Amino acid sequence: MPPSDTVILVQSTLKLYRDAITEAAAGVLLNWRLLGLHFCYLLLFAVLAPIAGMFGGLAGGFLVGMVLALVLGNYLATVSAAVQKERLQYREAFERGMELFSPLISVLFALFLLNLLLGFVLKGPESMWIRASINLFITVLFNPIPEVIYHRGGLMGELFAESLEFVKENFIEWFLPALLFVLPLLLLSSEAVLPTVLFVLTTNPLYLIERLLMHFSSPGLLLLEAPLVALVLAILYFLMTVRGVLYGKLATSSRRKRIYQARQG
Repeated sequence: MPPSDTVILVQSTLKLYRDAITEAAAGVLLNWRLLGLHFCYLLLFAVLAPIAGMFGGLAGGFLVGMVLALVLGNYLATVSAAVQKERLQYREAFERGMELFSPLISVLFALFLLNLLLGFVLKGPESMWIRASINLFITVLFNPIPEVIYHRGGLMGELFAESLEFVKENFIEWFLPALLFVLPLLLLSSEAVLPTVLFVLTTNPLYLIERLLMHFSSPGLLLLEAPLVALVLAILYFLMTVRGVLYGKLATSSRRKRIYQARQG
């Protein structure tokens, strides 16, 4: 008796995850030298962000956002190279990063305005859970925004629309790996670790990278904790590349297509 479509879909999806992990590892190993560039991005942000913040108020926040978009654009360019399994040179990383600057700054500005609006409308501790629920909703709908930016590109509205469409079509396949990864932590973690795990799960990847930049915003701290920083950067590079490979595979297929291809051998 031939296996059902459900069994075939589960098997093909697991194969999809395995292939994404394998291809991501190959892409990261091909571009392992870029980890040094990632460290330089952290150092650059640690130097430039305080200078930009000295302008204060709206102007300072805008300049910090520009620096953030510049660093994120260059970082996503290196992720894109690993996803495509293409050896990227340092000069090329900057050139491609500048191509991603415009869509990134528009997305970051839109998310900033949204958070500003929520903070203005929902004030006080009694609104904390409402804001958390809305932030979770936004995080889920726009979770693949980094991958959409360097895979597809386009105007801000197109980027958000593509993210919504992708999540609608691939909700289970996209979020299942993250759930399986953190489930043991949710079950075994102490009360001190649990909030951190939930924060990672419910936060947009762009904001997570921003928080990493903010955490290591001191050049002295970067140099003092260099081994830890290198380890965090290597893990993040691999995970972001897995996401990129998985996005590419899911965006160019469908459940019906994967079942058909599996039945064809």
